[in-house]
Amino acid sequence: MFLGSTTCVGFAAILAFSSVAAPVWAEGLPEALAKAYQTNPQLNAQRARQRATD
Repeated sequence: MFLGSTTCVGFAAILAFSSVAAPVWAEGLPEALAKAYQTNPQLNAQRARQRATD
């Protein structure tokens, strides 16, 4: 099946815009873990339970 030039240009445009739309920064692992510990009540409850058994 032959794709028309308009379809190929459309695919190229989608690929180009999707690569530009990606975030330019990301959290590191330590920052992500710190944020999870600060904002997740279930995680904090499990940590408290673990501290109680230690």
